[in-house]
Amino acid sequence: FDEIVKRPDASVALLAAMEAGKVDPKGISPGDMDRLRKHPDKNVSKKANELAGKLGSAPKGMEELIAAFLPVVTKPGDAENGKLLFTAACAVCHKFGDEGADVGPPLTGMGAHGPAELLVHIVDPNREVDPSFWQVNITTKDGKTLAGVITSENPATVNLRNQGGDTEIRKDNIANRNNTRRSLMPEGLDGLGAENIRDILTYMTAAFAALPPDSTSATGLRFREPKAEGALRVLIVGAGASHHFPRDFIKADIETLSKIPGADVIGTMNLAEALAAMPKADVLVFSGNHNQWGTPEFQKALHAFADAGKGIVLLHAATWSHPWEGYNKRFVAGETKGHGKGEVAADRIGSPAHPVLKGVPESFTIADESYHFAFFEKDGHTTLIENKPDGKSKTVHPALWIVNDPKARIVAYTHGHDDKSHANPAYQTILRNAVQWVAPK
Repeated sequence: FDEIVKRPDASVALLAAMEAGKVDPKGISPGDMDRLRKHPDKNVSKKANELAGKLGSAPKGMEELIAAFLPVVTKPGDAENGKLLFTAACAVCHKFGDEGADVGPPLTGMGAHGPAELLVHIVDPNREVDPSFWQVNITTKDGKTLAGVITSENPATVNLRNQGGDTEIRKDNIANRNNTRRSLMPEGLDGLGAENIRDILTYMTAAFAALPPDSTSATGLRFREPKAEGALRVLIVGAGASHHFPRDFIKADIETLSKIPGADVIGTMNLAEALAAMPKADVLVFSGNHNQWGTPEFQKALHAFADAGKGIVLLHAATWSHPWEGYNKRFVAGETKGHGKGEVAADRIGSPAHPVLKGVPESFTIADESYHFAFFEKDGHTTLIENKPDGKSKTVHPALWIVNDPKARIVAYTHGHDDKSHANPAYQTILRNAVQWVAPK
């Protein structure tokens, strides 16, 4: 199929064979049918849409689909069947855990969002699209048509990635190039049926919940009692998927923050321990994407912590897009839904006189994920560091900022994916500075 779709004449021949009954339309997946419907060649696109109309496989109204599917997908499904379907229909483009391809946005951790929200992204992929995953159509001078996302580009070549893999195209061989500003992810996946989509979502949410046994275990750490005069009590809270929380956000960050004179630093991955320790803490350092952090108990405690004028530092996963009501709006001022990965180049844009930036280099690199963070509003925050454009995005993105909360000092920082970033001197300096700056004075 990947070879056929590159050639307009071959694509037209396939569509004619489908219409004549020589090729069973059921053998063409909803995703591949959508690739024909959105083909860069207008003649192919027109014929594919006409055939889809005849076959009754053209996408229905999105709101109508969502309303019809919602009662089904929110019921318990078959996770084993969902895994098989995910591997066949989704893994060709998406990374989930250790499986899948890096064509579309990684889905690891998306299981935290629940079936209702995930359904919208599946049946209406163009409702909200990260610019780094816009579909670009390229027609070459030798007659090939290609569609995909641009993963890298230089003065001589552009690399286009799609379900068939990567293609390097010389710019002097490009006849036409068009950014569709639409998702490469196909419409028409409702053709899988509500029950099958339910099973896929069951697999994703079950896989997210099935974390290692120690991922939310208690640590048994306690603040020193009684509290020493002038001591700064720091509580690190974190657990979830896609990161080594015990090693990086608990052990490594405790070591980093314990270098603050007079600091009493403990960490936990356990909800009950977090709730018990929060009233005694001066500063909360939070990074997590586990469902327990979205419970009413933790969210209520988090708001109470901020309302009491205590300090909050949010790291990496805590700045993602979370379904917890009111969380991203108050504490993060925005959200992340995609990222690049590799050697991330960061620039200090805030004044070096700001306490959070004391001793931080004007520019530095860090082996990390480059979060494509976006603020909800223009005001309500102060950006201190930005990530330079990466291989998946041509724009800068905030990496470190202050959230202007009326009651608490809040600092958000997107770096911190694994042990390499937690060992980076710039990361450690920023973390210590942020904790000391947000602490109640």
